[in-house]
Amino acid sequence: MKTFLHCFLIAFLITASIVAIIYMIFPTSPIQVLLPQIVKTETKKENESKNNLKNGDLEKINEKIWNSIKNEIGHDKERIDCKRIIEGDESYVKLEAKSRLTYKDPENLLMDCKSIKERNYFLEKPLSTEEGKYPLAYARIVYESYRFLEAEFATNYQPQNWYCFAVDSQLEDEHFFQRIKALAKCFPNVIVPTKRYPVDSNGVHMGTAFMSCLEELSKKKYKWEYVFTLQNDDVQIKTNEEIIQILKWLGGANDVEYGLDQKELIQDLYKKFNWTFKDLKLFRDGWNLENNI
Repeated sequence: MKTFLHCFLIAFLITASIVAIIYMIFPTSPIQVLLPQIVKTETKKENESKNNLKNGDLEKINEKIWNSIKNEIGHDKERIDCKRIIEGDESYVKLEAKSRLTYKDPENLLMDCKSIKERNYFLEKPLSTEEGKYPLAYARIVYESYRFLEAEFATNYQPQNWYCFAVDSQLEDEHFFQRIKALAKCFPNVIVPTKRYPVDSNGVHMGTAFMSCLEELSKKKYKWEYVFTLQNDDVQIKTNEEIIQILKWLGGANDVEYGLDQKELIQDLYKKFNWTFKDLKLFRDGWNLENNI
C-alpha cells in the first residue's frame, strides 16, 4: 500500500509540474487542450449583452486593420474560402499556398498618431470589470516587420495592459526603430527602453534585452499581475479574458522555459542550485508540499 501511494504521489507531482510549465498562450502551446475553460456563471441576457459588445469591438479591429493593409498591397481576402481551410481541405490549402499573401513595410508609411489610429482600431476601455482589475504586461524583442507588429499590437491592445518593445541595436533599417518610438508616443502604456542590445536567433543577448524591459516594468508606477516575454513574430491566439482565466486557474504559478545543450553547463547548474520543490518555486506553497512528501 505504501509503495502504491508513493508511486501515485510521484506521478501526481510530475503531472502537476508539467502542467505548470507548459506554454499557455501562444501557438506552440497545447495548453488549450489541457486546461479547461473557466467561465463565469451569467444569465443569458447578461451573456448576450457582453458578447455583442466584444464581437462588435473585435469586428471593428479586424476590419479596420485588414482594410488598411489591403489598400497598401492591393490584395482582396474575398478570394480565399476560409471555410475550406478551416475544414482541412488540403488540396485547396496547397493551391492557395502557391499564391500566398506577402507583405513588405511601405517606405512612406505615415507615423503620426492620427494616421496610426486611423489605420487601426484601439480599445479605449477594458471589455469587462474583471479584465480592468487584472492588468498584464508584455515584453517583446523586435527587429523587423513593423507593420505586422503594429497590426498585432492593435489586435490585442488593452488600455489597462503594459507593452514594452526591446529593439535590436544592430538593425539594418533604422527607420524601424523610429517607427517603434513613434508608436510608443501615441500610447501611455507603451515603453521602449533606451538601452538596446544586439540580439540574434541563437539567443545572444536576448536575456539582457528582456531584462531592459523587465527593469522598466518593475517600476512602482507600472501595475500588472503577470508578464509575458515574446519574440518578434509571436502571435497571441487567446483573448485577454481567456488569458486571465488561465492565469487565475494557475493560482500564482509561473511558466518558465529554460534549456541547455551542453552537458557541462547542466552539471554546473546542479552544483550551484538547490533543486528541492521549495527552492525551485514550481508550486505556490512549495514548503508545505515538500513537508508532506
